Amino acid sequence: MCCLASSSHLLTARALATVFVCLLFSGCATLAPELPAPAWWADPQQHGPQYLYFKAKGESSVSVEEARRQALNSIRGQIAEYVFSEVKVQDSGSAVRVSIESAVELREVEAFKEDEAHHGSLRVVWMLGRYPRSEYNRIRERLETGARLEQQWREAQSAVNRQQMKAAEDTLLSIVASYDKALRTSFALEAVQLELAGLYLKQERGLKARRWIVDVQKSTVDAQWRSRADELAGQLPPVSLKDAFEGRTVALYCCARREGKTAIDEGLTQELNGRLAKDALRTVAIHELVHGGDSFDDASLKRIASACAPQRADAVLVLLLDVNTAKTGAKIEIPGTSDTTDALDAKLTYFVIRVSDGLVLGSDSTVGFSNAGTGMLNTILTHRRHLPKFAPAIADGLAAE
Repeated sequence: MCCLASSSHLLTARALATVFVCLLFSGCATLAPELPAPAWWADPQQHGPQYLYFKAKGESSVSVEEARRQALNSIRGQIAEYVFSEVKVQDSGSAVRVSIESAVELREVEAFKEDEAHHGSLRVVWMLGRYPRSEYNRIRERLETGARLEQQWREAQSAVNRQQMKAAEDTLLSIVASYDKALRTSFALEAVQLELAGLYLKQERGLKARRWIVDVQKSTVDAQWRSRADELAGQLPPVSLKDAFEGRTVALYCCARREGKTAIDEGLTQELNGRLAKDALRTVAIHELVHGGDSFDDASLKRIASACAPQRADAVLVLLLDVNTAKTGAKIEIPGTSDTTDALDAKLTYFVIRVSDGLVLGSDSTVGFSNAGTGMLNTILTHRRHLPKFAPAIADGLAAE
């Protein structure tokens, strides 16, 4: 009986203790009551033609400013996710949304409406933020451009692998033109520029390759891209007339002056045409004297350019072989042999003229003995101080038409 009584008293004591503990914890851990939200919270302003609206609540036991920052940061996150959800991209998931939010500068986010309340140390801020639809459209367009460039980047690499050089070139140039208008690209602009440079190197288009390499060398702050650009620079071939006249039609106006009389030199024309044809350049020959034969002043050069316009030429290469007949005919030794040949003592002057307006893009001359005019022609075509030196200016001048 005693045991039963003790057990009964024990149970009663435990029950009382439980009730006491529950009451104690209920009193000590009472949470702050849910503060009433402002009237607009349940039915905030809807998106309109000028602004997008987002609401957020911030709480802080530190300060009302901290609660306000929480609310504003929440609104920024909502805007970033809203923009993301409207754009079709290959990736998905919260990590992508975070990367978008960090990559996008959300300008002009403002607290359009705000209410606050407090209970003890707790500060609560209800915020209605608004965002200009024009900014939303700007960012959405940049994200959509980025998604399009991602697809083009894959297409360009595929075209390179299939040796479809023209398609690859066009696509890569399109990417470069739009890169600054895009967001969220997985590749750097330097990658596209050096891909173009490598493409041109494979086609022996040294001047075009050089331009992209130099662009990277001048602009990049990344040591890896600079190293790659330097590596490609070491593979550059010498600049040639192919670089200067690529994709253009060149008129050939070749003259020779002997004893004060000037005439078209067909032999010089044929030799020059053959040399340019080796570089797959389009040429047309002018077989009639245009400038009168006395001088090559500005007026004469413009007349020559005008005469080439009906031939649909972009540039005209003018040559004048001025022969000194008093010395021509003397015997000179042929280097490396014991033979001699009749010497040609002459001065070869050249001009490169833009047909559209007669602008001279390059000119110089060379003088000396040669066994034929073609020997002097080789000098102006290949020597680094002659036409190769003018190649960049010629290419730029023709591109600026």
